[in-house]
Amino acid sequence: MKDTQISVYLVNKPGELARMTSQLGKYGINIKAVSVSEAMDYGVVRMIVNDTGRATAALSDAGYGFVTNEVVIAEIPDRPGALAELSQKLADAGISIRYVYATVTPGGGVASAVLSTDNDELAEQIMAS
Repeated sequence: MKDTQISVYLVNKPGELARMTSQLGKYGINIKAVSVSEAMDYGVVRMIVNDTGRATAALSDAGYGFVTNEVVIAEIPDRPGALAELSQKLADAGISIRYVYATVTPGGGVASAVLSTDNDELAEQIMAS
């Protein structure tokens, strides 16, 4: 399934992530998936939230720089080799994965993987089959 990801650019200093996530909390935003990576003096926070419109309003109100883009979310079994199998299916179809981050619910048996690919439409079709 497709979803909208928000990427926020934060200065790499103590408390920035806490401030940004507190701002989202004030607006009642629940973060469903998150990844934080470093890029020199800045960090990039990629996240899927329960209400993209309210989240972007909250970020704008606080002056944060961000972009939104479409990603594909795959539900895969929580077992060894599941991500390898999905990655191979996409590779066999000629789809390149730019990045992926995932989360597992303990005891749920299912993992959710957020993927950015060079062909989200085809990736979504492959994952549905």
